[in-house]
Amino acid sequence: MAETATLDELVSRLITRFPEPQFDLLSKIVSIAVREFSAGFGNEEFIRETIFDFHKRLFKPLLCRMIELGRIEPMDVDGFNTFYTCYAFGATLLNNTSLRISRDEWIAGVTLAFSLIMQTGK
Repeated sequence: MAETATLDELVSRLITRFPEPQFDLLSKIVSIAVREFSAGFGNEEFIRETIFDFHKRLFKPLLCRMIELGRIEPMDVDGFNTFYTCYAFGATLLNNTSLRISRDEWIAGVTLAFSLIMQTGK
């Protein structure tokens, strides 16, 4: 994907990666883990692996390779991962409250995050 896909294609694949029922299930699982963690049950490792490490494993090699190939401008890949992960984590938590965001709002947020990456035209 790093060699052939455009950023728009990557965003599209990311958005469609989790169909809505799976997205909702993941939101519930993470929310339960966060509540238990907040109550002192120590689910930090689960949260780290499910949300934070997942995004690092997904984006870091992809973005680094795209930079190496000159397809995107050099950037702080770790900073982008942190930014995107915080958005995904926050959205996941909101989706189990009355403040739930819609699928369209989720897509708009993902699209906005990826618009921060500058393509080179290569």
